[in-house]
Amino acid sequence: MIYKIRKKMEIAGAHSLSLPYESKCNNLHGHNWIIEVEIVGTELNKENMLIDFTQISTIINKLDHQNLNEILPLLNPTAENIAKWIATVLNKKLLSKWHSENINGNNADCCPVGFPVSWLKKVREIQHGI
Repeated sequence: MIYKIRKKMEIAGAHSLSLPYESKCNNLHGHNWIIEVEIVGTELNKENMLIDFTQISTIINKLDHQNLNEILPLLNPTAENIAKWIATVLNKKLLSKWHSENINGNNADCCPVGFPVSWLKKVREIQHGI
């Protein structure tokens, strides 16, 4: 059986981008983002869930009403990198599931990003020389 859950939240935050060209996005500015996390898997945990919705909320809420440059100091906080960060943090909570995020800035632009957990584990192995 395949299980799928989806959690949708709205957060507000500020960021400035580091771009190699002139852009108003290089200045600190804010957005309201719609974050949608989808998790698909074939195995449930001991509580008979893919993941507790509260765990997803806890991760997303770390970004709410924050300066994302301070929360994600090693990343240029583009929508793509925000989605990648969420996927990486969620990956630590999941065993063998797929998940994806859709981040909508101001309900207009969308950045769907999906990572299979096995791919993220391989990236970590390469980064840590395992």
